Amino acid sequence: MVAIASQLKMVAITSQVLDFSVFTDAPLPKDVIWDNVGLRHNEQLISYVLAQAAAVGLCLVWTFPVALFTSLSEAGSLTEVMPGLEKTIEKYPWIEGFLAHLSPVLLVSLTALLPVVIGIICKYEGHIATTDLRASLLTKLASFMVSSNEVYLRVTSSMVHVLK
Repeated sequence: MVAIASQLKMVAITSQVLDFSVFTDAPLPKDVIWDNVGLRHNEQLISYVLAQAAAVGLCLVWTFPVALFTSLSEAGSLTEVMPGLEKTIEKYPWIEGFLAHLSPVLLVSLTALLPVVIGIICKYEGHIATTDLRASLLTKLASFMVSSNEVYLRVTSSMVHVLK
């Protein structure tokens, strides 16, 4: 009983010195990301901030390929942007159907690639346990889907108003 009290007092003293206190259960050894064990708090904080910035940057950059792949399904809108494509579609009419079927495949591929890319970003946040890494990945993926859908909605609605 005395040993537990002295350990708690030691933790309280060191947490006051370090200006933070986080108490969690230790992960199983197979769930530990050993490369992140022993990182100084400053290093972990810097890598966390950089990973967050990379995730926000990815969200902004990801909009362009999704918009491009979405526009592939509408060959009529593509012919306005690329006049040479209209002659090609007239000569080879199957290209219009091919582009319409290629668009969903490319969108699904991008969506399947997204957790891999975000997972790589999350590895640099300095998580000690794989459960924390997966929770961060899921949070970023959900935030990304919600924010990107909002961006797509805003962009497409503004484009419709401009075209009218």
